[in-house]
Amino acid sequence: ISEYIWIYSPPVRLSKITASLHHLVNIGYDASNLDEMPLMMSEEAFENDESDYQTLPRARINQRRRGLGWFICGGWKVLCGSCCECLARTCRRKKELKARTVWLGHPEKCEEKYPKNAIKNQKYNILTFVPGVLYQQFKFFLNLYFLVVACSQFVPSLKIGYLYTYWAPLGFVLAVTMVREAVDEVRRYRRDKEMNSQLYSKLTVRGKIQVKSSDIQVGDLIIVEKVFIPFSVSLAPCCSCYQHGAKCRSCFIRTDQLDGETDWKLKIAVACTQRLPALGDLFSVSAYVYAQKPQLDIHSFEGNFTREDCDPPIHESLSIENTLWASTVVASGTVIGVVIYTGKETRSVLNTSQSKNKVRHCFLCSEKNTPLKYRVIQEFQFSSQTLRLDASSLCGNMAREGLRTLVVAKKSLSEEQYQDFESRYNQAKLSLHDRGLKVAAVVESLEREMELLCLTGVEDQLQADVRPTLELLRNAGIKIWMLTGDKLETATCIAKSSHLVSRSQDIHVFRPVSNRGEAHLELNAFRRKHDCALVISGDSLEVCLRYYEHEFVELACQCPAVVCCRCSPTQKAQIVRLLQQHTANRTCAIGDGGNDVSMIQAADCGIGIEGKEGKQASLAADFSITQFKHIGRLLVVHGRNSYKRSAALGQFVMHRGMIISTMQAVFSSIFYFASVPLYQGFLMVGYATIYTMFPVFSLVLDQDVKPEMALLYPELYKDLTKGRSLSFKTFLIWVLISVYQGGILMYGALVLFDQEFVHVVAISFTALVLTELLMVALMVRTWHWLMVVAEFFSLGCYLASLAFLNEYFDLSFITTRTFLWKVCVITLVSCLPLYIIKYLKRKFSPPSYSKLSS
Repeated sequence: ISEYIWIYSPPVRLSKITASLHHLVNIGYDASNLDEMPLMMSEEAFENDESDYQTLPRARINQRRRGLGWFICGGWKVLCGSCCECLARTCRRKKELKARTVWLGHPEKCEEKYPKNAIKNQKYNILTFVPGVLYQQFKFFLNLYFLVVACSQFVPSLKIGYLYTYWAPLGFVLAVTMVREAVDEVRRYRRDKEMNSQLYSKLTVRGKIQVKSSDIQVGDLIIVEKVFIPFSVSLAPCCSCYQHGAKCRSCFIRTDQLDGETDWKLKIAVACTQRLPALGDLFSVSAYVYAQKPQLDIHSFEGNFTREDCDPPIHESLSIENTLWASTVVASGTVIGVVIYTGKETRSVLNTSQSKNKVRHCFLCSEKNTPLKYRVIQEFQFSSQTLRLDASSLCGNMAREGLRTLVVAKKSLSEEQYQDFESRYNQAKLSLHDRGLKVAAVVESLEREMELLCLTGVEDQLQADVRPTLELLRNAGIKIWMLTGDKLETATCIAKSSHLVSRSQDIHVFRPVSNRGEAHLELNAFRRKHDCALVISGDSLEVCLRYYEHEFVELACQCPAVVCCRCSPTQKAQIVRLLQQHTANRTCAIGDGGNDVSMIQAADCGIGIEGKEGKQASLAADFSITQFKHIGRLLVVHGRNSYKRSAALGQFVMHRGMIISTMQAVFSSIFYFASVPLYQGFLMVGYATIYTMFPVFSLVLDQDVKPEMALLYPELYKDLTKGRSLSFKTFLIWVLISVYQGGILMYGALVLFDQEFVHVVAISFTALVLTELLMVALMVRTWHWLMVVAEFFSLGCYLASLAFLNEYFDLSFITTRTFLWKVCVITLVSCLPLYIIKYLKRKFSPPSYSKLSS
């Protein structure tokens, strides 16, 4: 049952523009306030060393959950998985990631060997296929139970019936599973081969050549047009941008498969190489790119470009504006870039789970100015921190309405002022330490005393029925978290416009924190708020989870809605796993982009939306839909029916096996526990198949309320969170029913049997089949015509087969009235009390859905 659901903002919007709403103020750090502890924190815990403190929340959770009950209910699977992961880490030596120096067009000069730029999505190989599939099947308790039962038949004292009655069904299921997995593996192999064989243009001393994607290396110069980028590139000195055949200083890319944002991003090429007259001259210069080590952060990059064959050498700084990460697409123009990261070291792969990743590499590129009516001297990215307070006050009303605001302002500079700014700005950009802070400080000095020109507000266009769908999910008792790569202001606008956060609801914006003390103070401020939505950035979230994991999760779970902005794909999956560990609730992740794959795979249930961001999310998900509004019906109708039907089917299958085991136990106890099977051969096979299979599986057609009623009253879904349909209580009830009916059937047949033992078999087995058919009828809440057909078909098959069962039955006896009345009496005693109990329960304590049906 989905108690928490993660909704990623891009699926519910169609437009994206730059937004700026609030001026964020740094938290004041006052050590004197640290004595006021966050929720559930003790002085002793806070005084612990930081490295020790990180383990406290997890230790507390682990200590709370350890025990026999935890082990039986799935702890054994967690322990086995942990052991396998530990063994895998031990066997697989992890390479230390380092910064690198990449020479333009000379991959042979690389000091280290970098990973191959190839996709590999296969889950198994020839050696691990069979063990891997078997592990995936038998890690579930029920499958393991059937395996243990089948293996127990090799012990003579435990053997009941023929081995094929146990191993044939189990072998059939395993064979079908292996065939399905093999087909999927072949498809993955073919998709990988197709992607790895895609051709790209590589620039060499001899000119352009075509190379496969898997053969691209760090240092190669690649020409990229409007295609998917399978590596990481930098618009560095060795690269250029082209628009309509002419050099230009910029290009636009789409990053929807990386960060979920659908707007085009401006990328700027390095100016140095733009001065070269021809592409071939790139190989005549001695230049290299210094790039930071591969990282998870997709929103930042620090590096330098150096050309050594000049006097003095030319140095230019490289930032995120000069890069094209893997999984992005060049939307306009042509780019020539140098490859800096490949394969497993690209940011897209680092942020994606290994088994399903679809991405590969990234590169750098360069540009040249294009003559315009005016000349752009400097460009620097806008951020919410640079928004002046006077403009912020004007944006207030628009922001409260959920509009995305854009402020336009100007400032006139003298030549001397600009020269001073340019000198400080270029020096800050060349810094390898704290570059972002230094650049922001220089830019902030310029953005003062500016003249406000205009202010715009744009409303995000949502897909149809987004707001009523979110309202339906809330009424169903589902808590909604929004995890997005958007900026804080953009995410807040989406949350308001979609009514994830109502206009009258208070919003607590978690201030930026960078250390334990700041996180401590902000958590204290947050815990004083009541019934307010939380908005927090990915950087602040990471700090809080580092020191106050358990406290933060407990506080956040009390909020009616949570918005996590600027989240990387890895952080999204981390949050899903975090709530799985700290709560007993199921999680459902919904996304529509490649950046949501890790989150979707980490959740208990993954839903992918096919849209303008591609099909990667839908291919990796458990369920795929085309519109966000379909989530409501998927959960409150199909999800609810699936849960109730699965619960009924599972418990009835268990009852079907337990009742015959009870009869065998009673029979053996009467005959001094002799290992003599009560039913042999075809009787056991027929009982498990044609005599009872169709009615039992027809239960998947049952429903307690109509779909329209489930959508009209989503509160019905909330009842499922109580677990009344499938619990230890219902398990014990079915055990008692099985023991009662098994005992009645066996003792009744023994009491009423006539002279010959074969009569006991005929009476008890016939009563057993009739009891199963009547129990199916007892469980049905809404009859479907296929259910009626299944009941009569199974009964007809049994009656027709009596003519061929002379090996087990006395045909002359089963046609007598004595046989009929004895079977009817035993069946009536086994089933009538249950029908009476059901009638009394529905009359004096009817379920909620019955009131709606009436």
